Amino acid sequence: MKRGLTVVLLLAVVLTAFAGCSEEGESSDLNIYSEASYDNESKFVPSEESKGNESSDEEAFTGEFVVKDKKYTFEGNNLVIVSVENQTNKNYSVTVTGTYLDKDGNVLKTETQAFDQYSAGYSGYFLFKPDLQFDKFTYEFKSEESEGPFYAKDMTFKFNGLNERDYYVQEQVEKGDYTMYPVIMSSVSFEYKGDTPIEVYTKWLLLNEKDEIIAVFSKSVLVEPNETFEAYFNNVLYYTLEGDLVWPEGWDGKLQAIPIFEDIVLNPTVYH
Repeated sequence: MKRGLTVVLLLAVVLTAFAGCSEEGESSDLNIYSEASYDNESKFVPSEESKGNESSDEEAFTGEFVVKDKKYTFEGNNLVIVSVENQTNKNYSVTVTGTYLDKDGNVLKTETQAFDQYSAGYSGYFLFKPDLQFDKFTYEFKSEESEGPFYAKDMTFKFNGLNERDYYVQEQVEKGDYTMYPVIMSSVSFEYKGDTPIEVYTKWLLLNEKDEIIAVFSKSVLVEPNETFEAYFNNVLYYTLEGDLVWPEGWDGKLQAIPIFEDIVLNPTVYH
């Protein structure tokens, strides 16, 4: 898989926590959205070409893809989350071509994303974030059988909420300033049930109780086999260089985290 080729959500559930908890805070399994939360829902059965020729001893194809989408506003622009659930008994690569339209139906931009990790039963997400305002989003959905390997199904995240502490600010460190400033950090732990060391490139969306996106950030991490959620990482989201830190509006209360795969590659420290 090539880095930057695809943007796909890693898992079919998110874990919520109250802002202000630490890495050890408890988290609970919750669906990202209720069924009524999506703007649209469609179902797709792979074409005969996608399913391929089945031999007499091969398991008969069953199921369909369920695709949902929802539009959001973030920092003055619009974005769309596309949920894709492989309810079939086959493994697929999925391609979604999204089109952004203005109020008159004119095409503003078209974007294609693909992900080859849709093993049977896997649920994931695409993030369409064109950094512009648009009125309507449409898409074309395609699937093609994939032979793998499949890593995404073996990794699960826990979002442990936000916490405030004094920490280094990367932008200041690059200027030679190693002062520890008041910051707000996200805390995430994860498990990986696979046996192949990998490096994952992720993008994260945080939503508050009003179903508003409050933050979008990127994170890459080297992943070794780990089935206990003992591995974790933190990420600075907000800071102040002067005075007391004041939390942005909407950052308190119960938050939801949406982890998104941008890419998965073999761990370069293991495979040269």
